[in-house]
Amino acid sequence: VAAPRERAHLAHALDWIVVPGQSPSAPDAAREPVVLHVRYTDDEANALAYLRGAVTAWNVREPNRYSLDAQPMTATAPDDARWIVWLAPDFPSSLTSWVERGGIALVTHRAAKDATPLWQASDGSVLASEQSLGVGRVIALPNALAPSDLPLLLDANFPNQLLAAFRGEPPAPDRAFAA
Repeated sequence: VAAPRERAHLAHALDWIVVPGQSPSAPDAAREPVVLHVRYTDDEANALAYLRGAVTAWNVREPNRYSLDAQPMTATAPDDARWIVWLAPDFPSSLTSWVERGGIALVTHRAAKDATPLWQASDGSVLASEQSLGVGRVIALPNALAPSDLPLLLDANFPNQLLAAFRGEPPAPDRAFAA
């Protein structure tokens, strides 16, 4: 160990051995394009602006990786879809089956029982929760995807939090010990 302001030195001589190979690179799955499929009712169409904004923000960090497929509720999502936002009060059995096979769905107007809180308001009320369903997950919002019901939409960090929710990343700590 070097003393302060002293150059660090090794206790033993090193023999460098160069071996053939390649530096590891990110897995191809990490670079795959991702489509956020949105199905909405006319009453929920205003939420599309926030989702478009989130996808645009995601593409700043990873250009052209994310796209938005927003269509009315009558359009079906492709079977190979990974992420779906369901902006309607009903939750059809076909969507349940899709999630059970590994999809991730963000649904509105659904207070999930026995779910893990994902986003909370400053008063402690749950703004979104998540729950496993088969090998997939459901991110449930108890109300509409609107600023009056989800003030987080107006927060500059909302796109990052939404992406983390879909990816399944743990949320950043929001509390610390006082000591």
